[in-house]
Amino acid sequence: MKKKLVLPVKIFVFLLLFYVLCVAAAFVFRDDANAYTRVLMHEFHSQENIDLLFCGASHVSHGILPEMADELTGKRTFCAGTPSQKIRGAYALVQEAASLYDLEKVFVELDFAVVEKSSFWENSPSKSDYLVADYIENIPIKISYYLNCSSPKYYLNSFLPIGNGRLLNLNPASVYKTFISKITGAYYRYEFFDPDADYFSKGCLSSHDFIEKGSYSSEVESPIPVQFIHPEYKETVFKIIDFCEKKGIPLAFYINPQSDYYLTEKGNYDEYHQFIKSMLAERGYDFYDFSLCKPEYLSLEDSDFMDDNHLNLNGIPKFTKVISQWINGQIKSEDLFYSSFKEKTDAQPSKIYGVMLTDLNKKAMRVTPVFNHGDLSKITWTFEAEIDGKVTTLAQNTSQNEISYPENTSGNLIITGFYDGIQQTKTSEHYSSL
Repeated sequence: MKKKLVLPVKIFVFLLLFYVLCVAAAFVFRDDANAYTRVLMHEFHSQENIDLLFCGASHVSHGILPEMADELTGKRTFCAGTPSQKIRGAYALVQEAASLYDLEKVFVELDFAVVEKSSFWENSPSKSDYLVADYIENIPIKISYYLNCSSPKYYLNSFLPIGNGRLLNLNPASVYKTFISKITGAYYRYEFFDPDADYFSKGCLSSHDFIEKGSYSSEVESPIPVQFIHPEYKETVFKIIDFCEKKGIPLAFYINPQSDYYLTEKGNYDEYHQFIKSMLAERGYDFYDFSLCKPEYLSLEDSDFMDDNHLNLNGIPKFTKVISQWINGQIKSEDLFYSSFKEKTDAQPSKIYGVMLTDLNKKAMRVTPVFNHGDLSKITWTFEAEIDGKVTTLAQNTSQNEISYPENTSGNLIITGFYDGIQQTKTSEHYSSL
């Protein structure tokens, strides 16, 4: 009998020692000392109560200033937004919050950039998933999340703290810095430092960066792949609904305001908006899209964004004020929103929001205007090359949207766009014809 127990005991001891070694390695090599998600989740578990919970991806953490919302609504708010948070992450956080707090209402943000386009059975380990899973404290919720965030062939990666996507850093300087912060206790003070951003309490991260007026530019963007949204995305949204209904927690779905440039360059935003609206209507829920706010309630400038879809230190308070008034019932939904993005942009004067740029084999650049409506023949361009600090005009007030680079040079191409003779956009892009 004793001999029969030797092998199982050896296996158990080996697995236990292996796991302990993995935990020790993660303690040394995990570089999350300055990860705002770690700070956020520490605060998440330290609240006296959360009345209004906001879940979603980075738009949530860059969207609402909880201290301001607390004052305006008289409620205790919290933004549980984490980088690239998937809908399954929002589901786990709603469950975790409900196990800790007496929630009055939950708001789930449905950003199209993080919709599921594949089954979790096909997913590989993801940093964005583990940023949620690793900081969940409720063991059954944590285990369920690990089992559903990636393909079963990666379960070992999920359950061991040294797997792929777990913020491991083997750089000696980083290892030393992280290790010292942990043994001195600095790590456990949950401080966050970023020279370009401020972390405010209860989940708000605000950037100092801003977009210069009319300077939006990007590569040519693809439409939102609405037709490829996986059925599991819808199933998980419905799981959140089922959970909140069972718990008696009121629930709302919304989208944080994004720039008109960003939504216009996608080309099919209304298709996505209608997809979400129809999906939620199946369960009797409305959908509140704050990208469709009328300007008399929320008017955002380019300088209110840190990039084309995240609010900054200027824009976050503006949105916080509006959504707080909406929550209070001071602004009614029927007054606040346009019915579609097209209706919103059609109500504006003709405008070039920015440009999409295509490099043509290091010989030329094609410029595509990101434009709401109007007469395309009224759009003209001025192209300048800045080489070693000297600016040379290549073309002025031309209707042609392609410009050849000066041969055998590198520098910046300055692109200025006009509509009906009035400047509306100006941006600079590095080029090289060497």
